[in-house]
Amino acid sequence: MDHQPLISVIILHFRFPEVSEECLNHVLTQDHQAVEVFLVDNASGDDFSGMVAIQDPRVRMISSKTNLGYAGGNNLALKEAKGEFIALINNDVVLPQGWISSMVAAWPESGWGLISSCIVKYGSDGVLQYAGFTPVAPLTGRNNVIGQGKQWEPEDRLLPTAYAHGSAMMASREALALAGPISEQYFLYYEELDWSETIRRAGLNIGVYHGVAALHHGSLSLGKDSPNRWYYYHRGRLIFQRKWLAPSQRMLFLGYYLLLAVPKELITHLLQRKWGHLRAWFDAASWHLRHWRRLPDQSQGR
Repeated sequence: MDHQPLISVIILHFRFPEVSEECLNHVLTQDHQAVEVFLVDNASGDDFSGMVAIQDPRVRMISSKTNLGYAGGNNLALKEAKGEFIALINNDVVLPQGWISSMVAAWPESGWGLISSCIVKYGSDGVLQYAGFTPVAPLTGRNNVIGQGKQWEPEDRLLPTAYAHGSAMMASREALALAGPISEQYFLYYEELDWSETIRRAGLNIGVYHGVAALHHGSLSLGKDSPNRWYYYHRGRLIFQRKWLAPSQRMLFLGYYLLLAVPKELITHLLQRKWGHLRAWFDAASWHLRHWRRLPDQSQGR
């Protein structure tokens, strides 16, 4: 591309302002300078008065009075974004120099709606966290992360993938027009899988570009093995399957989930005495029982 298209960058903040500031600084110092940046404070209660980067005229602060979750927070900025492309970046992600320009340059002329870069673990020597996703299996409701734990080797190739990664992904204006904003049914986890599925069914491709990688801290807000994380993961997994499976597939999945997957995991937590995790699963199951006939359009936190 001969000109620099406007890129709308959305950074969703919830706690750890020093991490958000690092993310913001790396966005503002990219070689692609045609950006508008939305820093969305998802009711964190944090003080931003000492954050110098928000004084940049390209930065706009959006504050929510309540925690709207991943989708709701990002959607506040998606309504205002004017860019030809929209980059959704978690606040615990650091973009290396050239990330934006590389992603834009890799974008094909048509047919693609949502593209992630590769993602490597922050502070590692290029250890991959993500180089694509396999599809969610109808029976088990599980999928795999491609390349996880392997060494990232930069390659100038864009490959199709089942789902983009919500930590560092870029959507086209066409995708937003055809598929609409991110579903707010989940609150946390599975939103990018759902958006990817929606965009694909709107006729556009989902991809991962291997020529550049974002650096990801990972799981700062909830922790890697917290009961809250367990709750939102299981609730999201069930929402995704209920939403996208055919009725016959849905019954098979529920049979597998209730008769095999759940007993195995509950016994594991009982043996480990993880009482909070047990309560989290029962809370997730109770949420679905309360909404058995119809999934709500929006989903609040616990």
